Amino acid sequence: MSIEKRAVELHNSGYNCAQSVFDACCGCCGVDEKMALAIGAGFGGGAGCGELCGAISGGIMAIGAAFDGSDPQNMPKIKKLRDEFVENLRSEYGAVTCRELKSPERAGFCDTIIARCAGLADEIINNNR
Repeated sequence: MSIEKRAVELHNSGYNCAQSVFDACCGCCGVDEKMALAIGAGFGGGAGCGELCGAISGGIMAIGAAFDGSDPQNMPKIKKLRDEFVENLRSEYGAVTCRELKSPERAGFCDTIIARCAGLADEIINNNR
């Protein structure tokens, strides 16, 4: 099953957008499924307050895990990848906040955004190793 399909399947089974993306990517970033679901729990719905899309947050978590965010030497690489990730979603959907993405003119795109974020995180991780 593709990472995109796995992320949508997780979301449709009740996990939030951040959990779904991070868990779908956990195989390529060295985090086990239980930990990915636990870490992503508070980030759905724009961290519960409509801010940065949880799917984007889940992708950023996967990127940080894949490139060892605990090592200060990796931070410029993670920042570059994070910025690329966010900008790609901003250009594709015109927004990056949950509140904006769930607005009436964009409603119904969560599964599409979740799949796109999971796929993009996987692509960024695998193309920058």
